[in-house]
Amino acid sequence: AVVSTQSTGTLTAGKFFSAYLCCVLMAWGSFGLGSFLGSCVTDPQIALALTGPVCMLFLVFGGFLKSNEDGSVFTLLNEISWINKGYSFLMINEFTDLELNCENVTCSTINGTVGR
Repeated sequence: AVVSTQSTGTLTAGKFFSAYLCCVLMAWGSFGLGSFLGSCVTDPQIALALTGPVCMLFLVFGGFLKSNEDGSVFTLLNEISWINKGYSFLMINEFTDLELNCENVTCSTINGTVGR
């Protein structure tokens, strides 16, 4: 697990081990999904072929790459996605109590707004 801090943020042992534990739990979730798919079919080649598309469903429609605020049918994937929950935890862990120094930063604006 790679944990980085910026500006005046400090890396504590608690933050590091929390991030490490989160990555381990996400790996176990992936292993569990692979085991589940492997037990559902009899041929290992079919299980291997199913794992990639199922993981892509969780990546694309689980809220990591696409917002599910529109109430689509894929909102359930957002609720059960270990990838989304793990990413959210890692971002909260990284940016809690982080003070960024933005005094000498030049931001570009589009139509008068920053970042849009």
